[in-house]
Amino acid sequence: MERIASSYYEVFKCIAGECPFTCCQQWRIATDDGGSMPLGKDGKCDNLTQDGLCSIKKQYGEEAIPETCRTFPRIDKFFDDRTEHTVTACCPAVVDLMNTKKLSFSGGLHVGPASHEEAQISVIRNQITRIIMNEDYSCSDALMMSFYILLDFRDRFAKGHGDPICYDQKAFKAELAQKVDAVEIDALESMLEENETFRDLMSAYIAQGLYTEFLSKADSTAAEISECTDDEEMRKDIASFEEDFHRYDHLMRNYLANEIFVDLIWNDSDPVDMLIGMQWTAICYASIKQASFIFRKIKGRLDYEDIRGIITVTSRMSGYDECDIDEYLQEKYKSLIWEWGYFALLVGR
Repeated sequence: MERIASSYYEVFKCIAGECPFTCCQQWRIATDDGGSMPLGKDGKCDNLTQDGLCSIKKQYGEEAIPETCRTFPRIDKFFDDRTEHTVTACCPAVVDLMNTKKLSFSGGLHVGPASHEEAQISVIRNQITRIIMNEDYSCSDALMMSFYILLDFRDRFAKGHGDPICYDQKAFKAELAQKVDAVEIDALESMLEENETFRDLMSAYIAQGLYTEFLSKADSTAAEISECTDDEEMRKDIASFEEDFHRYDHLMRNYLANEIFVDLIWNDSDPVDMLIGMQWTAICYASIKQASFIFRKIKGRLDYEDIRGIITVTSRMSGYDECDIDEYLQEKYKSLIWEWGYFALLVGR
């Protein structure tokens, strides 16, 4: 059986007490009996010591802690013909890897041809991952290209013509990239849509009193942005921010490629599931962009420590299971599957 592992999976090491956003705080840790670890008044696990280490692990060894604690942030998926091993950006140490090391995969990414439906699903995911990793495209353009491909694949798949080999042809990608690049997206409208998306995503965490120090300032500034009427000044802020945010293109590209590889397919996924996964990735990307815009507006600059925290917390806020994601999208949007134009507006430039 083939084993495919991300380069981050192979080298990840927990930074334990040095972690600025410990996984033992501000969210429920599942136990092996179906319950959860008790949290104290400060939102920390009752077993977290003052030096940021686990008292259970220190006293009884790693075998005594819940499986979630043993494996996090690793994700292991098992298919009929392969196993896939990746990590999640919910952990600051993973974000550090994304910032310093280019993502790669042992075993490679098979991109076609595909003889049966399950293989077609896998090949499409791999092709899209490669598009995201291609530095010839901006992160936003790569996302827009990927969503177009998934919409087209859904339609072809429904007609029994799902072989995805055409999407990997140079001529097809060059023509698609030109069309995407020619699309005009109003920067202010895009930012305002990202702002509302970010506010929606963080509302549940704020209501539960989670990450209040991190999110409270962001929430109040986001509210001010929603009410701002000085379009000219806001457009200047957006242009200045975009120059600053592009300094982290390498980080965002690695983040997006990792998220797409992790979340786009599970067992029994179909093209609609893939579209939903891509839309969720767009929501996360838009929220990270907007949170970065807000923190830069508050501080007057955008430091790596800020964006690392933003990616970590956003990844935790968006850690819904598949059923919850479907419910969220159906509640917030008119249609479960978006039009390409709305997707483009949300990811912006």
